Amino acid sequence: MSNVIKKVAVVGSGTMGQGIAQVCAASGYDVLLYDIEAPLLKSALSKLRKTLDNLVEKQKVSAAEARETLARIKTITDFRQLQVDLVIEAVVENLEVKQKIFQEIEKINDSDCILTTNTSSIPVTRIGSVLRHPERFAGLHFFNPAPVMKLVEIVQGGSTAGFTLQALKD
Repeated sequence: MSNVIKKVAVVGSGTMGQGIAQVCAASGYDVLLYDIEAPLLKSALSKLRKTLDNLVEKQKVSAAEARETLARIKTITDFRQLQVDLVIEAVVENLEVKQKIFQEIEKINDSDCILTTNTSSIPVTRIGSVLRHPERFAGLHFFNPAPVMKLVEIVQGGSTAGFTLQALKD
């Protein structure tokens, strides 16, 4: 676990968001899983619980590890609660939607919060071009299914700073 990053927000609770939240929580991070509607989050949490139960049945993780992982994930619908050390966005592949999300998140976080997108199709530099601090913005592309694929691609944008890349690698 990185010394810089303690609390992670995953924006979007679809398949990728769920998997990313699971990976982060299993790695010891406190996770805020955000979506716009409570029923979406309820469904995501139910699916995460089922996934972890299956891992226990297959003896991939202990029951205690599964409980601890789930306990580290808090679901929220209040955007203002997204005050964290690292944001991982996993929403629809739409440039304007992503830019708006990051502009709003940037307003409520300290200047050392690292902002990342899980996009696989929109250039990171384009998404980050609207930010006041594009040096702390990068791509953090998880592959599907995130809990199974032991690979994360760190994508440097045109303005991404070295300290941002190092924190993500750590």
